[in-house]
Amino acid sequence: MVAKDESRAMVREHFADVRAMLGELPDERWDEASFCEGWRVRDLIGHLLAGTTIPIPRFAATLAAGGFRIDEVSRRVSIELGNQPIGDLREQFNKESSREKPRGFAGLLPPQGILLDWVTHYLDIVIPLDINVDIPDDRLTAALDVARKDNRFKTKKRSKGLRLIATDLDWRRGSGPEVYAPAGVLISTLGGRPQLLAELEGDGADLLRQRVAA
Repeated sequence: MVAKDESRAMVREHFADVRAMLGELPDERWDEASFCEGWRVRDLIGHLLAGTTIPIPRFAATLAAGGFRIDEVSRRVSIELGNQPIGDLREQFNKESSREKPRGFAGLLPPQGILLDWVTHYLDIVIPLDINVDIPDDRLTAALDVARKDNRFKTKKRSKGLRLIATDLDWRRGSGPEVYAPAGVLISTLGGRPQLLAELEGDGADLLRQRVAA
């Protein structure tokens, strides 16, 4: 995996690209569905803001009040923040994503984990909205490398025992039945998104599809 300093630089560059995309996104498109089931674009931005603007003690108290059901609590808080006026969301996102180091719980994550998380969420937005973006090869490569080794998002578990091959990059890792797909498809699929499963090829594709569906 790439070193922390290099990952931090990639995170800053990636957030700049997300800011640019959102700056050009018409207001009405913020209510369109993302790849995260039941989440609009504005809810994903609320998700980032939940991790960076809510103080850790307050988020911990909210989590405890919600029975420590982290997915449910995160979803509720993210949607609440996402329901702000779009102008306010843009302003907050621009401010938080421009910081040298994220605040809140996001500040506790290693930069490699932040990179994978937000490359995945970027794809959650741009693919279903059919927005053409160019994610640099080194960023995609770094995200794929993290996905194979970091089980925070269950990506390591899904990739175990498979040889993954990005058809649009010079990237292939692992051993076992092979799975071919473009890098973005592999990242989304390892992140548990089922929308692109039909684009997987190779003798390991069915096994990866089963793991995503489980």
